[in-house]
Amino acid sequence: MLQSGMLIPVHERSKVTVFDRILTDIGDNQSIENHLSTYSYRLKQMNYFLKKVNKNTLFLIDEFGTGSDPELGGALAETFLEEFYARDAFGIITTHYANLKMLANEKPVND
Repeated sequence: MLQSGMLIPVHERSKVTVFDRILTDIGDNQSIENHLSTYSYRLKQMNYFLKKVNKNTLFLIDEFGTGSDPELGGALAETFLEEFYARDAFGIITTHYANLKMLANEKPVND
């Protein structure tokens, strides 16, 4: 809201962050026409995220780690999440993988 020029309902001493970039991976963009499965699309997206994500990035990912075998998808997503965390990026993700939920709860919040 703030980056769109709208006033935000916060306490007068609140701190806000302005992001240089916002990255999203929402929906299933598989394409038979482009020979792109859900799994290969997700890998392509995460490769793009890894090239762009930094401390001034907000990333939004829906159903993180899906599109492949559950064990492989969960492990890959965990690796990406660790890297995003190491780069101090801000993110909102949805997932049904317990390992990602546990990892998120174990990490301290960066200021």
